Amino acid sequence: MQLPPLEPNYVDPVTRGWEHRIIIILVFPLVLVIVGIRIFTRLRISRSFGVDDWLIIAAPVCFLSISCSFALEIVVRMKC
Repeated sequence: MQLPPLEPNYVDPVTRGWEHRIIIILVFPLVLVIVGIRIFTRLRISRSFGVDDWLIIAAPVCFLSISCSFALEIVVRMKC
């Protein structure tokens, strides 16, 4: 049994832009909680704050900026 040939749908393609937004909404608060717990433990328990901690603080900022640019790209492409 053979599958029918696949034809591209350029007129009304399937879009999945909402999935990216759901992932951002679910993951970003979790990232903030984990980073907050790490900062709390580093400052309260070990009383030291190193370069790795500053990089961990910078990571959510990069994640949010990349996620927002992806979300904006998806919105622009869906309107075209």
